[in-house]
Amino acid sequence: MFAVFCYYSNNTSIKQTLRAGYRKMTEKPSKSKNRKIWIAGMVIAIIAIGVGAVNQAEDVVPQQLLEPWQAIEQAPQEFEAPEEIKIAESRYEVGAPDRIGLLELFNQERAAHGLPPFTLNEQLNRSAQLKADDMLAHNYYAHISPVSGREGYEYITDVGITNHGGASEILTRKPNSQETLDSWKSSADHYGAIINPKYTEVGFGMADMQNGNYYVVGHLLAPR
Repeated sequence: MFAVFCYYSNNTSIKQTLRAGYRKMTEKPSKSKNRKIWIAGMVIAIIAIGVGAVNQAEDVVPQQLLEPWQAIEQAPQEFEAPEEIKIAESRYEVGAPDRIGLLELFNQERAAHGLPPFTLNEQLNRSAQLKADDMLAHNYYAHISPVSGREGYEYITDVGITNHGGASEILTRKPNSQETLDSWKSSADHYGAIINPKYTEVGFGMADMQNGNYYVVGHLLAPR
């Protein structure tokens, strides 16, 4: 009560009431009736102080409490820049050129032109490998060897294929199967052989040039 009294002692009307009460306390009462009146006044003053405290307390606006979802919305958000999306390389772009990968790529091209797929021929694999190894051994890149003067398709007879309806040889120097196909597609003669309906069998040879590229040879054969 003393704290409330001190807090509200700055109020002018309350000060006046308290001062009057104090004067009554210091005066010698002439009659008991006056004392009762004074006591009643003091009680009223104290009640007024309490009511004023309650009214001022009601005027205080409590801090608004936020719901959890509101707090999340109002919290500062930090965003990180999305990482660059990288397109995964196909398996035809990874590693050295390989026979299965090249066969699949050839047959995709054939299918796009409504042609039947190639069959991988082991004898043609050997003849194409002989040509790739010869280019690596003698450091040249051509259908005709500058050392022996032999045409590339002659290696086909070396592996025992003598009865056929025609043969063709295609060459390139690339690091993987996809770039090998792309190189051949950029040549009208080479791509023409790949999508020529008369050729039905194919074989491949690869020789590592030790510089990231490979000599790649394709031998295509038409049945008799």
